[in-house]
Amino acid sequence: MTRCSHQQSPYQLLFGEPHIFEDLLGLKIRISPDAFFQVNTAGVIGLSLAQYTSQVLGIELMEQAVEDARWTAAFNGITNCAFHTGRAEKILPQLLKSKEDGQLIVAVVNPARAGLRKDD
Repeated sequence: MTRCSHQQSPYQLLFGEPHIFEDLLGLKIRISPDAFFQVNTAGVIGLSLAQYTSQVLGIELMEQAVEDARWTAAFNGITNCAFHTGRAEKILPQLLKSKEDGQLIVAVVNPARAGLRKDD
């Protein structure tokens, strides 16, 4: 049996709140039913690094996880993060075109993905 998404079989809230919240590293994180929090699809890594960098770009396949990351950023007053829905190998090249030559860029990929090395 596989886990279906909200789009495949819409969830119906029967009782309680539509999200759970977790306090982590000084941030209040919103987690939707479709997010897999253990692997960080709620923007936790990027949001926790935001105070140490000028800009954070997050890329995630699940739209609900991107919405959670955006909510978490706004709720915590983090304004230097932008989150995008889609495949990193398609979105990242477009985002990098807008960066200046020589600008320092650090990529944090969780979990590591094929296609990040030149020989992939």
